[in-house]
Amino acid sequence: MNREKIVEDYLDSLIPNPYCSLNFSTDYELLIAIVLSAQTTDKRVNVITCVLFNKYKSLDALSKADINDVISILRPLGNFRKKAYYVIEISNILHNKFNDKVPKDRKVLESFPGVGRKTANVFLIEYYNESLMAVDTHVERVSKRLGLAKDVDNVLEVEKKLSRKFDKSKLGIRHKQMVLFGRYYCTAKSPKCSLCGLKNICKYYKKNITLK
Repeated sequence: MNREKIVEDYLDSLIPNPYCSLNFSTDYELLIAIVLSAQTTDKRVNVITCVLFNKYKSLDALSKADINDVISILRPLGNFRKKAYYVIEISNILHNKFNDKVPKDRKVLESFPGVGRKTANVFLIEYYNESLMAVDTHVERVSKRLGLAKDVDNVLEVEKKLSRKFDKSKLGIRHKQMVLFGRYYCTAKSPKCSLCGLKNICKYYKKNITLK
């Protein structure tokens, strides 16, 4: 059995029903939440978006929000000033150019301020169930530890390799499984190696645990 199949089978057994940790009720709430989640935790973002979306209940209202008020709400997050600008500009674009609907087009999404390839892919996976691979810090770390990508690979190279190695019809599921696996099991610090069913193929385990 090849490495990819071992990983897929284990993730299916460990995390059979992967989920999105961000709270949202509309397409634009999800997109904005993903933008806000950069360099912070989903838990913290959920606290902030609860306040933000309760105060500004539509894209029209958000597009006209006072940036200083949005900055005040986003202050607990990293890069809160820049993110406040992104929130207002994205809301303005969606309201005035896309009839309050987030487009199902990665290239168009990537043209929005604060939306890169990873953010666009995550949105398309979560909202439209697109079969794509998005590479965040968790996915990148897990991929390199398990030898699915090289340590020197950038995030785009990791994305392309995972997209080739895994079943293309289940890439969105694999993304969510790897995020949760990296967040709760294969953590950056003190990973739960002794409990992991993948340690026999794990480069990190062989280098850092078995050699001690």
